Amino acid sequence: MKILLDENIDVNFKEELAGHEVQTVKDNRWAGTENGDLLKLILENEFNAFITLDSHLIYQQNVSNLNFHILILKAKDSRLAHLKLFIPKIRLVLDRLSAERKFEVIEIFL
Repeated sequence: MKILLDENIDVNFKEELAGHEVQTVKDNRWAGTENGDLLKLILENEFNAFITLDSHLIYQQNVSNLNFHILILKAKDSRLAHLKLFIPKIRLVLDRLSAERKFEVIEIFL
């Protein structure tokens, strides 16, 4: 699965998702890109999933025309050590998601 990590997630987090093609917003030089433009870039670059901490994203943007999964981590902070606690649940979600391009929002809680 081709996954993009939002810029609010530590770039080292991608190492935790071995077995998937994981890129970061920073890898792609998209840091600072407005959310609407970022969603377009995700579509254009054919990502299957976008992982973010931004729970407001889906309310601030028109997401009705998207065809990728958005995983929202409901984290109390963005420290890498805390985010690593989400890995087992993220893996379970990714395993059940189809790689086919469709839209779904999944909130992941600890």
